[in-house]
Amino acid sequence: MKVSCSLPPPQVLLARKVGAEFIGLETLIGCAVVTGLALIVIILSTGCSSKPDYHHFLCCFEALSKEECKNS
Repeated sequence: MKVSCSLPPPQVLLARKVGAEFIGLETLIGCAVVTGLALIVIILSTGCSSKPDYHHFLCCFEALSKEECKNS
């Protein structure tokens, strides 16, 4: 027994497609910004340290930082 669907695919307006893409892009960018800010807060709150490697940003921050790290 062969079953087939004779209904045509629904028509979606271009404006609706563009709106959905825009909302998805804004959500993705928002999540990336929040994640990046949280990572920066974690890195800057731990201070200078050479042992933990959170991200390559830590190495760059320490290299470009005006204050020197004091390892004790």
